Amino acid sequence: MIGSISTAIAAGSIGSIPPGIMTSELYGYNGAYFVTDSIHAGYGYWIKTSQDGKLILSSSSPAQTNRIHIVRTTDLPPSAPPDHLSNSGSSRPMVFELFQNYPNPFNPGTSIKYVLPKSAWVSLKVFNMLGEEIATLVEGIEDAGYHQVEWDASGQSSGVFYYRLKSDSFVETRKLVLLK
Repeated sequence: MIGSISTAIAAGSIGSIPPGIMTSELYGYNGAYFVTDSIHAGYGYWIKTSQDGKLILSSSSPAQTNRIHIVRTTDLPPSAPPDHLSNSGSSRPMVFELFQNYPNPFNPGTSIKYVLPKSAWVSLKVFNMLGEEIATLVEGIEDAGYHQVEWDASGQSSGVFYYRLKSDSFVETRKLVLLK
């Protein structure tokens, strides 16, 4: 498992000591594993290496000789451990959840993820600091599962905004920051 705490890193920018370590593709997880070409700050990723060594995560490209060598294989990540969102190996979530948007701060677009344990009416809205509704991102019945919506705030001024998810008796609000 690897990850970054501060910046996104392209898989092609990952270096290694010793140089040229062979690796599997990079896998992220969002209810199921998926192949990705970059590491985003605050998330963990699975990668299999051919030997012991160090992986160097840098937003600038390492020298060509120090880069890892990504090889497509049939190797897959291990089964995901059960967590508070899933039902013992089932990918169906057990609770409502609203995640922090990514990236945050953002300019001008950001992604908001949420989880529904059952089909339900959902309202996802964005508000300014005065509590005025700025945008309705989702309004209607959604299927159970993992969802993601994008918000393009190019028509807004820099500042702090809030987004609120309402569904059944669940209500959660989170803060997001637009920096232009």
